[in-house]
Amino acid sequence: MSDVDAAKGRLNDALERLDKVTADKAQALGAVAQARVSEIETELSALKDQLSELQSENTKLKADLAIAQSDYAALEEVADAVGNRLDAAIGNIRTTIEH
Repeated sequence: MSDVDAAKGRLNDALERLDKVTADKAQALGAVAQARVSEIETELSALKDQLSELQSENTKLKADLAIAQSDYAALEEVADAVGNRLDAAIGNIRTTIEH
């Protein structure tokens, strides 16, 4: 065997080892990637559940706010009516005192 043939043989051996290492690394990275994808899918599912809960809570809070706003408007009307009646009573008292 000539030196060139020996060098070709060593080069082929090195390339085969490189191919094996590359394939092993690719397989290992594929397993890691699949595990990460699984983790992300689990996290996504949890986030979707949280989003659903928050949307439900938001709907309930909107309804509670609408009720509170309605109650406030009604209370404001009552307060205005009481204020007007007090103003009228004070006016009557002043009129009575002045006479």
